[in-house]
Parts: sequence; structure tokens; C-alpha cells
Amino acid sequence: MYIKKSLYGGLNYKDAKEVISQLEWDGRFDVPADAVEACILSDIMVRFPQADKEKIRDALEGNRKYKFHIPSTNDGIVASPDEPEERWPNWVEISGYQVSEQYLFGQVFYETAYDVEDITEENVCYIPREQFYAMFKGIPLIERFYHEPFSRYDEAVAFLESMEKHDPKSEVVILVHDRSKIMETDWYKANMKVVEELRSHPEKKDRFAIPVSVHLGLLGIKTWQGKS
Repeated sequence: MYIKKSLYGGLNYKDAKEVISQLEWDGRFDVPADAVEACILSDIMVRFPQADKEKIRDALEGNRKYKFHIPSTNDGIVASPDEPEERWPNWVEISGYQVSEQYLFGQVFYETAYDVEDITEENVCYIPREQFYAMFKGIPLIERFYHEPFSRYDEAVAFLESMEKHDPKSEVVILVHDRSKIMETDWYKANMKVVEELRSHPEKKDRFAIPVSVHLGLLGIKTWQGKS
């Protein structure tokens, strides 16, 4: 099983960013089916070590929601957890594989989702990509990749280590995909057009734009209509 974690949020919806990462278990992306909940639980506990582990486990199993208060300080005074929920300035709620956070009475928010996917061995592929966060108003994430998917993890790592970042604030990561599904998406097809064009015409490598649709235009390819 493979688990992607998507963290979305910020000060407001126009300036929110989204960060996608791949969870690991014992140093591997391939998580045993009977360890999925333990893997997610471990990730949540790293973020909220003060939380009740058993209540998180209960929430992950879908038995009940778990909402808890996060103490905050104001002029050195610690907010009391005995206050009624509606007066909590900061709180976290876990329901299934979803985690909601609110701070400063909702002025800052974060939503985390854990997506679990069962991928057959022959369809597993690794895509190193560059993630651009909140580069444009209302667009929390733009993802780009610069090489066709890798079947071997070590080859994906080697390529990632050689990748040139196109923005100081971007991050490069490896995510696992089902090859049979990802290859049918418009996002994949558009990025592959760029990969193939630059392979045929390396002299165009300095023509770059973050949105793939704009990048295609700079390369002289008919602009692809869709999401970046």
C-alpha cells in the first residue's frame, strides 16, 4: 500500500499552499496493509505529540471524531483546555484519514488528507517532481516533472539529486504512482510533451515557465488547455 499526504492551508484561501508528500514505513514507501493505520498514526503523533494516541487510533478507524485543544500563549498566559470548545482559539480534529487544524479562531487553517492506494508491482512508478507553492493567487500548488516515470526507486533518487530547481522556495520530492492511471491524466501528458520536446531540442532548455501550459507555448508547442 502507498500513502500520499496532502497538507493544504494558510492564512486564507487565496494565499493557501498545498504540500504533497509520500509517507514511509521502515524506510520504504510500500507500507504493509496491516501497518497503514500505524503509519498514519505515527505521522500525526510527530505533528501533535501531546495528543492521545488511543483516541487518534479510534478516529482513524472511523469509530468517532477526536477533537483536542492546542494550548496557546498570550502575554505569557496559557489558554485553559477547560474552556468550552467554542472558545478554543486553536484546535485539531481528526476524522478518519482527515485532519483539520484551526488557529487564532480560524484565521489560520490547515487540512490534511491521507490517500491510501493499492498499486500492483508492475504498475508502480516513481516520479521526481518540483513543487511550486502558492506562486499565483488562488493556486496552492503547481507540480512539474522533467523525466518520464522511473520503475526503479534508486534511479528516481539519482535523477532527483541532479534536478535543477527553478525557484528558491520550491521543493523537489518523489511520489509513487500507478503507471496505468497517471499516464491517462492531462497533467502527465502535458509535462511529457515538454520532456519529449527538450529531448529532441536541448537548445530550448533555457525557455522555462512554471505553468506547463505557458512552458509549452515558449517551446513553440500548441498551448495545452487545463490545470497546471
